[in-house]
Amino acid sequence: MIDPLSALRRHWAVVAAVWLVVWLGFYAGLRPVWPLSGRWLILSGSVLAYELWLLWRNLPGNHRAGETTLLPALGPGNTLSLVRGLGIGLLAGFLFGPWPMGALAWVIVLIYTLVDLADYFDGYLARRANHVTLLGGALDMEFDGLGTLVVTLLAVSFGQLPLWYLALGLARYLFIFGLWLRRRLGRPIYDIPPSLHRRVFAGLQMAFLSVVLWPILPRSMAVIGGTL
Repeated sequence: MIDPLSALRRHWAVVAAVWLVVWLGFYAGLRPVWPLSGRWLILSGSVLAYELWLLWRNLPGNHRAGETTLLPALGPGNTLSLVRGLGIGLLAGFLFGPWPMGALAWVIVLIYTLVDLADYFDGYLARRANHVTLLGGALDMEFDGLGTLVVTLLAVSFGQLPLWYLALGLARYLFIFGLWLRRRLGRPIYDIPPSLHRRVFAGLQMAFLSVVLWPILPRSMAVIGGTL
């Protein structure tokens, strides 16, 4: 009988294999139409590898809060979160390059829209399946921060948003650095107070970042929306 952690590691290997096939397939389709496809391959591959490392590191947290028994399967919520992670990795390949024209620009919009939808439903699926785990919480938090950073960088590099907007994309990582610094200095750290507004603001932000990548949206309107 396979112990739960070994079963989870086999699931990890399946995820890695599926991601590899999608990554290489996307590259094969991109290569004839995008002159920077080689750079796309490196950037997207680096982000996908980082996300796979996050999944591997957090596998021991695949248990419900207050319990210690590992669940042997990733569950539907985590599976949808991993679809989101795959989309983020594919988008990251377009960083630091020109804005693609034509159908490829809309492919970017479609991928991030799917990432948004997956973020909306992964928690719901986890609750329906009674599979809310510490692993799921960690993936949700990490992919939220990474997805916001990637898309903010895309919008800025495409010229849709001003440089100062990167402060939002970097907010989570600056916050983590601040926590690390306080620990190093021996200063206290407290829990964030409960708030009904944080997820609302996060949802609005993700929706705005989806729209701001539409190639038909004038930059002036994007800057006004971003400022608001």
